[in-house]
Amino acid sequence: MKEITLVLAACVLCLPLAGCPNSLPATDAASDALTDVAARIDSQGTDAPVTFDLGGDGAAAVDLRAPALDLPAEVPDAAGPSDAPVGETSSEAGCDGWTALKRLSPAEVSDLLAASDPIVINVHTPYAGDIPGTDTSIPYSNVDAIEAYLNHDHCADVVLICLSGGMSQSAGNELVKRGYLRVRDLNGGMDAWQKAGYPLLKDGGT
Repeated sequence: MKEITLVLAACVLCLPLAGCPNSLPATDAASDALTDVAARIDSQGTDAPVTFDLGGDGAAAVDLRAPALDLPAEVPDAAGPSDAPVGETSSEAGCDGWTALKRLSPAEVSDLLAASDPIVINVHTPYAGDIPGTDTSIPYSNVDAIEAYLNHDHCADVVLICLSGGMSQSAGNELVKRGYLRVRDLNGGMDAWQKAGYPLLKDGGT
């Protein structure tokens, strides 16, 4: 800061002031004046005007302090980071949902079935069994029929199942593309379901 102030002082000394000559009469006088300015800055700091002799015409007070900058106040962000999980959304359909197929483990599907009443659709073809709680079977390739079964309700809570997870993933992704907001499937299919120790129904029986 001192170096900047000294440069400003040197410039001020070379500029015409009211009642003062355009420059100091001698180099030695200018050097003495700058030395005096530096000494005063050391003793006074740069928060007060410094008075120095311009040479023969009296003293002049020159404010060497940096001008105050009118900086705009810091504006906070209009909105903070969202607390909503990534991929989740709300829509005009009137429900909260998500924008990608949720793939659930056998344990997660079992817990979901115990806690709520989702629509469980077996999309495997040919028929290879069901998990308890299955509502209907519709081939994975007939997504129009799945939509009809759901009454085109984009907020329908759906769980799709198949034998190994591939067909349910295909149908689930297509439903998501068509705007359905609450689509899940059984990751690994009924094979994973059985390996996890859950029962598999055959032809509607045990």
